Amino acid sequence: MKKLIFITFLFLSLLKLEAQSVLETEGKWKSNSDSNYSSYRHIFQFDHKFIRDDSLRSSSKKVKLVLAPEILGAYQHNKVDFISGVNLMGEAKLNSKIEANFLYSATYSNTQNTPYIGDLQTKAYFKNSFNDSSGIYHDLRGRIRYKANDYIQFQTGIDKQFIGEGDRSLLFGNQGFASPFLLMKANFWKFEYYTIHQIWREGKPNHYLPKANATHYLNFNLGPKFSLGFFETVVHLIKDTLYNRGFEVEYLNPLIFYRPQEYSNGSPDNVILGLNGFLTWGQKIKNRIYGQFVLDDINIQEIKNRSKWWANKYGIQLGYKVWFKVRNKEIFARTEINVITPFTFSATDLSTNYSNQSLPNAHPLGSNFLESYSELAFKIKKYEINSWIQFYKKGNDYLNNPSSYGGDIFKSYNNRISDYGISLGIGETTYSFQFGNKISRDIILSKKQKNIKIFIEPRLFLKKRTPKIEDDLFFTIGIHSDFGDNKRNY
Repeated sequence: MKKLIFITFLFLSLLKLEAQSVLETEGKWKSNSDSNYSSYRHIFQFDHKFIRDDSLRSSSKKVKLVLAPEILGAYQHNKVDFISGVNLMGEAKLNSKIEANFLYSATYSNTQNTPYIGDLQTKAYFKNSFNDSSGIYHDLRGRIRYKANDYIQFQTGIDKQFIGEGDRSLLFGNQGFASPFLLMKANFWKFEYYTIHQIWREGKPNHYLPKANATHYLNFNLGPKFSLGFFETVVHLIKDTLYNRGFEVEYLNPLIFYRPQEYSNGSPDNVILGLNGFLTWGQKIKNRIYGQFVLDDINIQEIKNRSKWWANKYGIQLGYKVWFKVRNKEIFARTEINVITPFTFSATDLSTNYSNQSLPNAHPLGSNFLESYSELAFKIKKYEINSWIQFYKKGNDYLNNPSSYGGDIFKSYNNRISDYGISLGIGETTYSFQFGNKISRDIILSKKQKNIKIFIEPRLFLKKRTPKIEDDLFFTIGIHSDFGDNKRNY
């Protein structure tokens, strides 16, 4: 009982933290019997790759540590940027009920952290700046797991949540900043139920606007081949210069629906609903189709009238992925389509929009776009090759124009250009094509250190903004570890 009280107070106290970071947890989907990769039956991907990395070895059975270099150089925007430093990762099992894992990175970088650019972003919260673009970044993240019994588990820390089977997610994505969180997971029969509370923020240094997020997720598993999850989340203001609301106590109830509670509070909180699911088949060739639906707001009558009403805000994902072996070569392929209508995830101001520290919490493109993404990855001995193609059509807001065309989730929808006639891609329509290829090779430093890689990663962008066509070449080379690798495929 004393342990449970201690852990509860620890969870609640960590909700007050305002340190942020990022955790990249996407792993290649594999079979249920593979011990190195989980079956993805549990939708939250942080339960898989992060603590099962085969490089975590030490002399102790309960404490595992690994130290890895992080050296990246990139040619981008007609200049050379670089990041250099070290990563320290650890895992500890205190007993059969308590586990902890963490990742600490200390790096120097001369690249500016610019939103919506997936190159050498430095997304660590703690920073010692030398000038506008360079500085030393300290990235500390991790989580504590406490298994109360066979049915209930608690987790807390500074980390990222990810829901879905796609490379992107329309519910919780993994391309932005992590945040302090408290999570409770309950298992009963074929159901998994999650309740999550997070602290996000917006604004500039020394003047941050804190906001809170509360989420319910109910997942139904009909064996390992079918899963369907129901998602509900709410974003609300904690305080501003005039009003100190605090964390909304009513949202701590794990058994309520947020929309009725929002109405009863008479608040402008932002409630978002969603669905997530997949269907799997095949033995030697593993196939999986998956999809998501996110709903911010909708009016069925306006859809019937085909009026293109601005507040019909929703998103759809549909994808397919396959994994198989050919002569001991592991091959993985995926293709997916994502569509998000204008003004989805936006709000009246930054206090309730679906973002954290100037980056979207769902899809990295925000809203008002149609995207096609495909990738092919295979491994031959010590080499891994990952190629991808991305195409999207997106409606951007015009530069130096305060009006919102629905493509910038950081603008208030009160500044919308019109109530009707809002279509996908409205605004400064941009067509973008990206081709990327990452080739990496294992560096075996010792028998206990197996996941250090050297890699090269060229990427080509072609963009058409009326009336001109732009092209960009990005070339990245470096040494990194699997758990310190951030994707640059968007």
